[in-house]
Amino acid sequence: MNPDSPSHYAGMSLRDATVERDGCMVLRNVAFDSGAATLTGVFGRNGAGQSTMFNAIAGLQSVHQGRA
Repeated sequence: MNPDSPSHYAGMSLRDATVERDGCMVLRNVAFDSGAATLTGVFGRNGAGQSTMFNAIAGLQSVHQGRA
């Protein structure tokens, strides 16, 4: 494997991720990709799900559907 190829370095992704909390849909069918060695910003109103999305990517929040 070529260590300089982009596939050699891990990136972050979510595939059709759905997260529910206390009966409320926090994320619904979210798809997200960020390549290795990239800087990506996520913004939105308070309570829009940015922290939940980050926690799902990090494995700190279970995903009810899809995969992290």
